[in-house]
Amino acid sequence: MSSKAHILVISPDRISEAVMAMPAVQAYAAHHPEHAVTVLARSPAWPLWKLHPVPAEVILEEPYWGGLRRTEERLLTAGPFNRAYIMPRSFMSAWVACRAGIPERYGLPGHLRALLMTGIVEPAHYTNREHHVFEYLDLMLPDETSSAWEAPQLHPDPETHKRMRAKMEQVPRPWITLVPGAEGGPAKQWPAAHFIALGQQLAADLSAALWITGNQAQQALCAEIAAAIGPAARNFAGQLDTTSWASVLALSDVVVTNENSAMHLAAALGTPVVALFGLTDPLITGPLTERATILQARGVHPQPDVPRRSATAQAALKAIKPERVQEAVRQWLG
Repeated sequence: MSSKAHILVISPDRISEAVMAMPAVQAYAAHHPEHAVTVLARSPAWPLWKLHPVPAEVILEEPYWGGLRRTEERLLTAGPFNRAYIMPRSFMSAWVACRAGIPERYGLPGHLRALLMTGIVEPAHYTNREHHVFEYLDLMLPDETSSAWEAPQLHPDPETHKRMRAKMEQVPRPWITLVPGAEGGPAKQWPAAHFIALGQQLAADLSAALWITGNQAQQALCAEIAAAIGPAARNFAGQLDTTSWASVLALSDVVVTNENSAMHLAAALGTPVVALFGLTDPLITGPLTERATILQARGVHPQPDVPRRSATAQAALKAIKPERVQEAVRQWLG
């Protein structure tokens, strides 16, 4: 290894949280160009960090106690590290850094892990710094109190991008991606009937090609929507790995999505996003981009904690009409 100080960043597991952590890693690299940054991440976040310009190395963390030994061996081979920034709040993440013998270990509070850390960083909540992105910025740059952040930087894998472009170019533009699922459950899902109505309108009025994406658990939902929209829709749900999904989102002209991983991933790739929010607060979890239209029912008062099956949240999402979303899409298409 070089004479640089070597810093380990343990990434959040979820794609959305990993993307929200990227501005902190970018800011740290800008403040400390003399440091080499390595990222330890689990799937599905691991492939994304390989598309990010900052890490000198990205190491796969295997989950559960069974994968702990192999993860430790990878860290010992890549190290030694001078310091670790532990972004997940889990006990296991702190244990991995401790077992790897990293002398300085800093992380956010949680899960009775203070004895495994050399420093617990309590996020500071100020006006204009409510977003989750500032938790990670406070962790890695605790002396910075600015409300500014740099948008996440992701660059699609060239070979994967070329392959997905060839597949999508079989139909003319505009290419609009619809992401009807949500990791947060029904309280964060715009109704399937609204996605169908929107897709039918976009196909009829704009001759748009519609790409329906989602994970394996969302295959049935996406298949239902694609079938109802008709020939203009292509269902990619459950067929794409994370790297291919990133290319589809990057190639799209607009992405219409619930508050989910796709919203954050598309934003990080620079694609215009129309994001649909129920009761959750976009000031806390909104997309980290200026190229976004956030739609929320008029008169909604955001709530900090929304149950997965909140009827009130579902009603708020249902109140966002397809015509309003179509207008937002048209504005991004120019």
